[in-house]
Amino acid sequence: MQPIFESQDASLLQPDVAPSLVAQKIVIAQGDRWLLYTRLRDLQIPCWCLKDGSLWAEVEHCSTVILIHSVMRELFAPRQELVDWLNRCWQMN
Repeated sequence: MQPIFESQDASLLQPDVAPSLVAQKIVIAQGDRWLLYTRLRDLQIPCWCLKDGSLWAEVEHCSTVILIHSVMRELFAPRQELVDWLNRCWQMN
């Protein structure tokens, strides 16, 4: 199952979140959701799961989006795509 993204005002979800923040809702399978949640927490990206099973991540900076994209790619990209990307990186050096 490919992830689905939706944006929403984070203050609607958690009362202690600043109203200017935007959260990103990520809808993925439960097992993948746990892997993503723990990796985002390791990277100190605020995230939480709601009772409906969705995973939300707080996005304050562009760097956060890049980190989330990187983790999502690591989890969901086909292995061959990751191997090709790594080979291109090695060739650049």
